[in-house]
Amino acid sequence: MPTEAKLHNSTAVRPDADARPGSPADALDSARGDCSLPAKRHPGRSAAPRNANRRGLRWLALGTYVLLLAASSLLPSGSGALAGWDRAITPTLQNLLHVPAYAVLAALALLGASAGHEPGTKRKLWIALACCAYGALLECAQAAVPGRVGSLSDALLNAAGVAVVLAAAMVWWPGRPREGRR
Repeated sequence: MPTEAKLHNSTAVRPDADARPGSPADALDSARGDCSLPAKRHPGRSAAPRNANRRGLRWLALGTYVLLLAASSLLPSGSGALAGWDRAITPTLQNLLHVPAYAVLAALALLGASAGHEPGTKRKLWIALACCAYGALLECAQAAVPGRVGSLSDALLNAAGVAVVLAAAMVWWPGRPREGRR
């Protein structure tokens, strides 16, 4: 059976040629836009610097938030320019704010540790444990601050916020087993 050749971009391609990746037919298909392979956005540039910038921004956001949590938890209560800021908020609302505050901490920590891939279950658990430990450490440190009292109920509310994000991450962002592991 004779095969017809058609010319496209000065390359002969048979209509019945299979379009394996790297074959001349595949090259022609991608040149015409018939291929589903993603095109390079910037020839000669890799995506590594962009991912590194994102990773750096994630860690910067996490570090800033950790310092913000420490500052808001360890400011003295009483008189002074910044002291007594917590008196404008009812004690019930103060307690309830622990949950979203530590949920944001856990979310930022998970995003920072993801490094462009899905973190596995063990990594998620270690991140959650670290966030809970940070909350407990801040509660203990409040004992040394005038007008502040660390409490077990606050530490448990911190852990509840972390647990909400951990549960959501387990459901919507399940870690894939690594190659060779089951």
